[in-house]
Amino acid sequence: MTPFDADVLWSYGFSYAISKGEIPYLDFNMIITPLYPVLMSIPLLINKNIIVFYIFNALLMTSAFYLLNKEYKEKIWVLVILMVFPLPVLVLPNYNFLLVFLVILLIYLENNNKNDYLIGVVIGLSILTKQSVGLFLLIPTFIHYYKDYKKILKRLLSCFLVGLIFLIYLILTNSFNEFMDLCLFGLFDFSNKNGFNMNSIFIVSVVLILITLFLYIKNRNNI
Repeated sequence: MTPFDADVLWSYGFSYAISKGEIPYLDFNMIITPLYPVLMSIPLLINKNIIVFYIFNALLMTSAFYLLNKEYKEKIWVLVILMVFPLPVLVLPNYNFLLVFLVILLIYLENNNKNDYLIGVVIGLSILTKQSVGLFLLIPTFIHYYKDYKKILKRLLSCFLVGLIFLIYLILTNSFNEFMDLCLFGLFDFSNKNGFNMNSIFIVSVVLILITLFLYIKNRNNI
């Protein structure tokens, strides 16, 4: 099964279900936090054709490359290659691309010394996009600003408020227990059943982590 007939269709299906009034985790199963399908359900309230879903994602991608162009000019073409090779997972319309967009937005905010509360909100939205990835976006803040506890507290506060709103939503929709089963405990079960698979994606990921660590050690002032 390819990424085109799996994640994309599931993502559209989740968004479609929400636009019809169904409640995530309660009326259908998901193992991710719900920001992406909730966001994509909004244009589907107008028209539920999958083309509308693609158009909205194209606008999101355009916004991402607009920010990249402002920061890096012609260098962004290197990123274009990395996003489609070896697999075009990061440019397909699913939660992975929303995560990429939020990371790009974080880079833009950091490079331009934007408000810490706003940065905390973006990190919170990343957690609500995919909890197992978004949480790691807090790490650079702790490492880079460990001497400036005020910046850390501001970011944690706004990030916490985003999570609190989501928690209230889960309680109001009576879906808290289902969310915990699917998105927390279910992830451990999913990992155990699928096991470890040494493949090209894993090798590329390890290489990228090592490169990132090298670049950070070389230039600690660049978050």
